[in-house]
Amino acid sequence: MRRALVFVVVLLVARVAAAEERNVVSVPVLALGDGGLTLQGERYLDRRWSVAVSLGARRAAEGDYDSLSAAAGVEGRWYWKGRARGTGPYVGARLAAASATLSDGTGDSIGATTSLAESVMVGWRWRIRRVEITPAIGMTVRTELPDNGLAPETASFLTVGWTVGWMW
Repeated sequence: MRRALVFVVVLLVARVAAAEERNVVSVPVLALGDGGLTLQGERYLDRRWSVAVSLGARRAAEGDYDSLSAAAGVEGRWYWKGRARGTGPYVGARLAAASATLSDGTGDSIGATTSLAESVMVGWRWRIRRVEITPAIGMTVRTELPDNGLAPETASFLTVGWTVGWMW
């Protein structure tokens, strides 16, 4: 009985991995709970290449201050291994831009900044039927461009990401 159950599970997993969906919509899990939401859509160009686009917004300040930020990004991904489209390990290059404003409780602006970021990521996509789980790690270089005349500031840092989504 146990062997039959293992055989059925292996058969189901093999069939699911052979599916050829072309689209994914996902949510970056680590960004949830920060007062905002980011959605990412990914489209496969062929078996190995895809393009992901993300849009997000967030309100983060509390108390006497208000803040609003909006971001957009685009990422090219190359999946070098995997039994089905968009599964297994990948390398990605990402460009992103964001704008943030800060105001006091009366609505008077305190300041704003624009940031530009470039990232190189390595990740792995697993799928369970049509659900995708994709952790990634990489390096990001971000430049902040404040609107108050101060000099731009550039910093590099380690990036950790994790998305959960739906493939169709």
